Amino acid sequence: MQKRFLTDAHPALLAARPKEIRCVMVVRNEMLRIPHMLAWHRALGVGRFIVVDNGSDDGTDGYLAAQPDVMLFHTDASYAASRCGVDWINTLLDMYGTGHWCLVLDADELIAYPQYEHRSLHDLCAALDAEGAEAMRFPLLDMYPPGPLADAAPRDGQDLLDVAPMFDRAPYFTERADAQFPPESLWGGVRLRCFYPELLRGRRWRHYKRRLLDHAERTPGLKRIVTSLRDPLPPMLTKVPLVRWRAGMAFQASTHLLNPCVLSTMQGVILHFKFLRDFHARAEEEVARKQHYDMGREYARYLAYLNAHPGVSLCGAVSERFEGSAQLLALGLMRQSGA
Repeated sequence: MQKRFLTDAHPALLAARPKEIRCVMVVRNEMLRIPHMLAWHRALGVGRFIVVDNGSDDGTDGYLAAQPDVMLFHTDASYAASRCGVDWINTLLDMYGTGHWCLVLDADELIAYPQYEHRSLHDLCAALDAEGAEAMRFPLLDMYPPGPLADAAPRDGQDLLDVAPMFDRAPYFTERADAQFPPESLWGGVRLRCFYPELLRGRRWRHYKRRLLDHAERTPGLKRIVTSLRDPLPPMLTKVPLVRWRAGMAFQASTHLLNPCVLSTMQGVILHFKFLRDFHARAEEEVARKQHYDMGREYARYLAYLNAHPGVSLCGAVSERFEGSAQLLALGLMRQSGA
């Protein structure tokens, strides 16, 4: 990884701090979200942010350089060639995360966990240590505004939940693939409902079709044919962003998949703020850049939907306003343990 540590960052940040919780992320043009993202996780107990800026030109770079708890690196290398940032993330975790509990997040993500309103990340990590866990799952919970996307514009570090407090309470589906870790993958929410609605019809048949194609793909010479027959899948919601990093660990696909480790029985959520005012422009940009997974095919689907539905609101019959961790526990979207 081509990287440069900024000389105007605070050298004291390089000193080891016992039990410091660290957050690693890759960013690009995130001034709409990054002020509140940093504030949210500082309040929970993150002591240091280790950030790779991948060519921001909206002020994100300068903003981060001025933060006293941010170690900032730059790279102009291809995001796609780095396996969508996975190679950069694994490198930084090996350099600065070993022996620490680490969060790996995007700038549009806020973690929430049982009792996060009055329990810090240090409390959570102590409970994970007592459980003997090395990592904890936090599926994505896509958040969106109660009105048109074009009106969802946070101001000067405004709480993102004030702008986009809605989420889909159901449906969510789990599928299992023993060749990956974690083996269970979660799908659903507003992205399935709005952008992949055909997958809600004939779901049982589609499940058996996928299993059949998985089996056929193992037959020599059939991989290309099988690929052409697969249904487009919505983005996987499963993530494992909280890890006590050690030698030999590595993420395989963003924070969706990693090398096998001991998972907690607890589950939080990542409040995911993709759907704000800039969503249409981002979809256009990523379709053109082709730097995201599968040459940005997901963004091509978003763009087609947005072009067909100008002024769209994502609210529907299953929309619910976010109220806190107790609500998500009652809905089964979070799980807690005795610890």
